[in-house]
Amino acid sequence: MGALAALLACHLIQLDVSIDCVRLNDSPRQVHAVLGRPTRAISMPPRRIGYLVRTDVYRTRRVRVTYLLGGDRLYVYEVTTRNPTDRTPRGVGVGSTVHEVLRKVPGSSCGSEFLVGTYCRRPQEGGVGGTFFQVRNGHVTSVSVFAPPF
Repeated sequence: MGALAALLACHLIQLDVSIDCVRLNDSPRQVHAVLGRPTRAISMPPRRIGYLVRTDVYRTRRVRVTYLLGGDRLYVYEVTTRNPTDRTPRGVGVGSTVHEVLRKVPGSSCGSEFLVGTYCRRPQEGGVGGTFFQVRNGHVTSVSVFAPPF
């Protein structure tokens, strides 16, 4: 794979799987190999199995990676991007309209909730995990992929 192809591949949102070449269930070491060292690491107590325990912030890339403690290691549970260059293979990402999400993301639906605001989502089988599009004024402001709880 050429350098340009590798760069473009890492600005890809793979629905329900990865953003910026960071895959759900990756370890911090795997994430750091792809994105480098985070701008900031935010610890979230308590540090117990099954809890979200850390978020790494990559300010320049406009990406956040949140880890779940599972057994004796950390796993990527959520990856969120606010970077408008990150896109699905069908061109959906930050700045896309709700209509584009509904038309180009199979299985997506949109709604609004008091605490969350307006969103579109594509849940994984069973309705948990998947891809989440935060929306404001009819346009996507962030895209997240989530792992289903284990």
